[in-house]
Amino acid sequence: MGDNSKGLTLEKAITEAVHYCIEHNVMKKYLEEHAGEVFTMTRLEWNIDDAKIAWKEEAWEEGREEGREEGREEGREEGIASTAVNMLKENIPIEIIARVTNLPANEILSLR
Repeated sequence: MGDNSKGLTLEKAITEAVHYCIEHNVMKKYLEEHAGEVFTMTRLEWNIDDAKIAWKEEAWEEGREEGREEGREEGREEGIASTAVNMLKENIPIEIIARVTNLPANEILSLR
């Protein structure tokens, strides 16, 4: 790691800064609980381009999971509607179909 104007390595300078902050009650509780994370993050060579890539990847993953959940929900809804249609074909009363599928009677009637 590079040296600063006092001749300290970056790691040593960060260590001293964290200890100084703890001793002078600057973010003391946070640093006492998360000092390891602070050291780890400061060792990373992180730039705005890397950050943008990470944000895009995270957003893509979140969108992908939301899409999967929506697909699962649509599949469940289609399955319930299909069950209701089959029950209608068997002349099962709408009240029973509504109880079994949790669909409103008017929605079951629209499936006919």
